[in-house]
Amino acid sequence: MYMQLYISYAAEKERNTSPMATKILASSSHGFENECKEIHDSWGRSNQLIRALAGRIQLECRRIRETYKEMYGEDLITLLQKSSHRNQPGVSPKTCAALSLWMLDPHERDAIVAREALLQDDTNYTALVEIFVGRKSSHLRKKEKNYITAPSLFMATKILASSSHGFENECKEIHESWGRSNQLIRALAGRTQLECRRIRETYKEMYGEDLITLLQKSSHRNQPGVSPKTCAALSLWMLDPHERDAIVARDALLQDDTNYTALVEIFVGRKSSHVALIKQAYHSKYKTHLDQDIINIEPPHPYQKILVALSTSHKAHQADVSQHTAKCDARRLYETGEGSPGAIDEGLVLEIFTKRSIPHLKLTFSCYKHIYGHDYTKSISNGNSGEFKDALKMVVKCICNPSNYYAKVLLANFKGMTTDRGAVTRVMVSRSEMEMDEIQRVFKAKFGVELREAICESISSGDFRDFLLALANKTVNVL
Repeated sequence: MYMQLYISYAAEKERNTSPMATKILASSSHGFENECKEIHDSWGRSNQLIRALAGRIQLECRRIRETYKEMYGEDLITLLQKSSHRNQPGVSPKTCAALSLWMLDPHERDAIVAREALLQDDTNYTALVEIFVGRKSSHLRKKEKNYITAPSLFMATKILASSSHGFENECKEIHESWGRSNQLIRALAGRTQLECRRIRETYKEMYGEDLITLLQKSSHRNQPGVSPKTCAALSLWMLDPHERDAIVARDALLQDDTNYTALVEIFVGRKSSHVALIKQAYHSKYKTHLDQDIINIEPPHPYQKILVALSTSHKAHQADVSQHTAKCDARRLYETGEGSPGAIDEGLVLEIFTKRSIPHLKLTFSCYKHIYGHDYTKSISNGNSGEFKDALKMVVKCICNPSNYYAKVLLANFKGMTTDRGAVTRVMVSRSEMEMDEIQRVFKAKFGVELREAICESISSGDFRDFLLALANKTVNVL
């Protein structure tokens, strides 16, 4: 039972992945062949199996499963399920059963859990309730297709799914209320990414137009009832995260003064697999490479060096975190920084940024504070200031305490203390389904006011403020 609960909870975090993301990940040249070879060669050794599979997102699991079948002609989940029914050296049946559940798509997994719950001598109603209460209606409809041979579950799905109307009603409301901001915001801003995707697909089927394209067109012209700024924000909100980040990166690069802050937030705040999707989406949309566009920025700026280093780190996919290596890196930073006369050793900093993952860098800076009694940013602040130091300090703050960083970005924008006018939209939209609850907690603790109150005080009444409040309230409502 505990195994099903844990896998279900972990998988819930991965349900924002999209069909487009699947295609992009599938086309990636990153070596899933290597993972499959490791799995095949290490079969029966639990540590290798767990390392190769348990740390993967659902998209990666699907791709590994497909690649394994292509390479060895066997279905990986079938192999795991077979191993779960027999004892073999090195890996327990219980672990194989858990891994096989983890590798399944969420709706397939829930179908199996539901079937097993029904077949127990004493029906496991708890497991069934968790499925029907904890899943969206669209997710339940997917399970129908995987469970068509079980009339009882099929009927229960129908009963529960009928309690909420389909996305056709939402699309009809959007179509008929076009130009009236309240209806648009109510229909879209409170949705999850999965629901946004489904609404976009349904709208296209019903009216033959892409909803995001309509919003983007409206963002370039004034029309009664809804502001261009709100349409632009809604169009970003409706996009899949990697497509959104690709657009944000492009806009940052095209500004007269390159918006390095927006670029740093992307490279620091996203997983390597997500950054790969961003680069694919960027190239697909703009026919140019994000990395090369950063290198080509004129005039040159220290942020470029750091961004190129971070991008290289993501491409290396070095996600391993080592306490020993982190301590060594912390000591090297000290010895070539405040522990020696002169300026910070840029070469060493860039070397570490190039070779280490973001989680590893975060651990390195934590070790630095533990060993030397203060944050690494304090050592950066000592001595003469400079562009590289200023850029490095901002990046380190974003790595070490993202919620604190984003809270300060929002406050600075509310108070008009920055020229980064798109920061509020960018932060509220990109972090709303990730850490907005923590950002709101930090905002209240640091500045003594609720984020929603700060929005109302700083932004004049209108549809844009209503949109931001809808995102903030959406997060509060799910806490």
